[in-house]
Amino acid sequence: MNKVTSDWKFAYQFGPIDWWAGSMTVDEFLKSYRVEEKAICLASGADYNDEGSDVLIKKVATGLAFLKDQCKSLKDLNDLHTIRIGVLPNPDDAVMFVFLLCKQGNNGITYVASPVRLPWLEEL
Repeated sequence: MNKVTSDWKFAYQFGPIDWWAGSMTVDEFLKSYRVEEKAICLASGADYNDEGSDVLIKKVATGLAFLKDQCKSLKDLNDLHTIRIGVLPNPDDAVMFVFLLCKQGNNGITYVASPVRLPWLEEL
């Protein structure tokens, strides 16, 4: 299984973006993750446990806290209308990383937290 990093280093905020191809809600991501993890464990004869889900939920929580700390316009996490997860390979080492997408309600600001610099977002 690929290692997934969670050390949040970059925060981005910009105008509303409503469609993020390839991203999933946290629940969709956890369901997909559990199915894949369980299939790999069973195919290799290993015991299956659900600890990976707890780790992922903690990553989401630390990502939200990071965004709140870095983006002064995000005063209340309850204002978030959308929380989604995306996964990309790091161009430096091909390790998969999780990034967090969040959007305020009422066509509000979009926020992204990532452990890897996403230069194309800096231009928005």
